Amino acid sequence: MNLRRFTFLVIIFLIGFVVLIAKLVALQINNHDYFEKRTVELTEKVEIKKPLRGEIVDRNNNLLASSIQLFRLYLDKSMVDEKYYDSVLSYLSPFTKQSKEDNLQKILTSKSKIVYLEDSISAEDYLKLRDTFFVKRVSCFGFEEYHKRIYPKEGIAAHILGYVRKDSDGVDGVEKTYNDYLKGTEGLIYYRKDASGRIQGRIKDKGFDAKDGYNIQLTVDLEIQKILEEELDRGVSESKARYGIGIVMNPNTGEIIALAVNPSYNPARYSEYSDDVRKNKAITDVYDPGSTFKAVTLATAIELNKINLDTIIDAEYGVYKVPNGKLIRDDHKFSMLTPKEAFVYSSNIVMAKISRFIGEDNFYKYVYNFGFGNKTGIDLPGEVRGIITRPTNKDYNLLWMAHGYSISVTPIQIVTMYASIINGGNLVKPFVVKKVFDNQGNIITENKPIVYRKVISEETSDIMRRLMEKVVEEGTGKKARLEFVSCGGKTGTAKKFIPGIGYSERTYISSFVGFFPVEKPEYLIFIKLDSPQNGYYGGEVAAPIFKRIGDRIWKTKHSIVNQNAIVKETKTVEKNSRQVPDLVGKSKVSAIEIAKTFCSKIELKGNGEIVREQIYDPFKHKITLIFDKSTNSTQTESKIKVPSVVGRSLRDASTILKSSGIKFVVEGKGYVKNQSIKEGDFIDQKTTLKLICE
Repeated sequence: MNLRRFTFLVIIFLIGFVVLIAKLVALQINNHDYFEKRTVELTEKVEIKKPLRGEIVDRNNNLLASSIQLFRLYLDKSMVDEKYYDSVLSYLSPFTKQSKEDNLQKILTSKSKIVYLEDSISAEDYLKLRDTFFVKRVSCFGFEEYHKRIYPKEGIAAHILGYVRKDSDGVDGVEKTYNDYLKGTEGLIYYRKDASGRIQGRIKDKGFDAKDGYNIQLTVDLEIQKILEEELDRGVSESKARYGIGIVMNPNTGEIIALAVNPSYNPARYSEYSDDVRKNKAITDVYDPGSTFKAVTLATAIELNKINLDTIIDAEYGVYKVPNGKLIRDDHKFSMLTPKEAFVYSSNIVMAKISRFIGEDNFYKYVYNFGFGNKTGIDLPGEVRGIITRPTNKDYNLLWMAHGYSISVTPIQIVTMYASIINGGNLVKPFVVKKVFDNQGNIITENKPIVYRKVISEETSDIMRRLMEKVVEEGTGKKARLEFVSCGGKTGTAKKFIPGIGYSERTYISSFVGFFPVEKPEYLIFIKLDSPQNGYYGGEVAAPIFKRIGDRIWKTKHSIVNQNAIVKETKTVEKNSRQVPDLVGKSKVSAIEIAKTFCSKIELKGNGEIVREQIYDPFKHKITLIFDKSTNSTQTESKIKVPSVVGRSLRDASTILKSSGIKFVVEGKGYVKNQSIKEGDFIDQKTTLKLICE
């Protein structure tokens, strides 16, 4: 009997053991992933590491946008008994803005298990707190890392930069277009935990670090951007315009040197501004360009050899009745005008008649070739194509398009068109980003100038530059004339088209497009004012803004020698006397070379090598250079007058000093911030001038 019982018990035990083994095997095989996950949860902690968004700098490496690393501090109430609240909060005192009492109150009144105590802890304080918690074996606190985008220049170039959301994704501007380059790649960091949940250290063989975003250098010049924004703001205020747009471009390369819309906004606080203010109207809004479009009409007629610039055309005394009964009017009642004069004095009637010589098909073809009806390809989001329609004999739209109506364009299209008009005929692609590079300075990608096509010949381009110079010298753009350098441009005044109503009789779009120098354009500037109330002619309200911007740019970016070498001769004695440069103290060779650019006659007196005195005769257009007769080699060296080069680019400063025969050394790069010898002092040729650049 006992044997039977024993055998039965053994069998039961074996069956139980087999069932247990089978169950364990089933758990190990079927639930392996679950238990592995639970083990990891208990012994490891994984953290998503956010990358720092890349920086944005201007063409001279001035910082325009950057990101800083911040942390949110929270307490997990499930990880600490209430009686220890006061004790653990004492560790926070040196690092937090809130008092211990305030934090305690926040914890006690919160219904959530997770209670956020601080929102903006710096990376430095985060490391100190983390180390304190580790040493004190405190596991109830945690951190959430986030990044804050900052714009150090307080809203400068806002419509170029754009802005980012709280998740650090770009929403507009360069921040959006180049978001994939700027945002970087997230990392995964694994930490080992002990039984109580405290972090013991990073697991090195698991996870990967975050990769910070690439940096971007813009084509924008911060100094010129500030000038544009200041003067545009003044212009909008003085004219009481609804808004203003300004663009500065290098017409040869398509680089956008500055772009502004006024009113503007601060990207760091973008939510405080309306969608309309944040919108980049330079590329998103269309308008009828008015007389600025006449450059297309005239350049096309010249290129196709459809007109002689000196042919007399009936200007109809300011009123021209089109066969369909509509009237084209001029502000000035001329009887006869040549095409040249019609452009200078902005005759709608003569331009309409010139368009008939061109013909509908040719006109439409050149309008398209100049870039209208297509996006320019600028690397900013939201650009629109504009609207152009093929003109026909039936609707007479050709006559209206010829002077800037019945066509809708964007400001950036007008700027790009004018670039091709003045740069020799090349339609260039506008762009705002120069290059993308990593933290070691390695270039990831770089934008180079792109020419879409040749629109007009260099000969036509040269003629148009000279005609636009006459617009400023003699025509509707006199208030755009620059002080130190030759310039050209075109005024524009157009009735504003209001959807559902038509062209307004009381609201206008006023604009001016100008460039300088005429001989070799470096800067192309576009100004547009929407609905100005204090005056509305482009030559009255937009042209003065161009002048102020142009004068400030030239004064800031170019040397006196370069200014004078290409300054435009004027017809008055007073103007001529101001244009002649100060040659006293310069070497004979330098003085003669500079004088040649101003005067048809040069007279030399004396046997020395350094100019002691100069006399200018405006009636004979002659300059007399008087040299020191007693000058020998030693005396010559003692009479070099030191010019000021502070604020100049290193290249311009070098030009000035070399032309004066002054030896110099350079410390740093960029623009001259200081010079070792002050302006006006005389030095010998053995003395070396030191330039401090930044």
